Amino acid sequence: MLIDSPFLISLMSTLASLPFLLFTLPAGALADKVNRQKLVCAINVCLAATALSLALLGWLRLLNAPLILVSVFFIGIGFAFNAPAWTSIVPQVVSDSELPSAATLSGLQLTISGIVGPGLGGLLLPLVGANFVFALNGACFLLVFRAAWRGAWRCKR
Repeated sequence: MLIDSPFLISLMSTLASLPFLLFTLPAGALADKVNRQKLVCAINVCLAATALSLALLGWLRLLNAPLILVSVFFIGIGFAFNAPAWTSIVPQVVSDSELPSAATLSGLQLTISGIVGPGLGGLLLPLVGANFVFALNGACFLLVFRAAWRGAWRCKR
């Protein structure tokens, strides 16, 4: 076990949540000023890079508690900047008739992913190891990047 300290585990939760307190308002202002699809794409590339870096460092046996904590903070920053931009691009990506369903599905997705993601990660962890779970997380961020990128192109047509 890499982290067996209750303090470090609670610090991880704090570092994951702190960026929402610090960055959500500036993130909303940024989402109003720049192209939101490009912002979502850039954020998800950064999130993927962070998750894939954790996997790579784990496979190289260079991963330690401070690196995990810093990465969790960076991922929290990514989520804090992603939330306002993602919420605001939904009306641009779907038709007006699909908007109520898309808004409901977007909120439901956030709730379900907050439950299913950690649960699935917890089930996979003893089966395939942390490095594979980090890599899978990175791949999922790249899928979101692809969806946002395709949505950006679809809006331009």
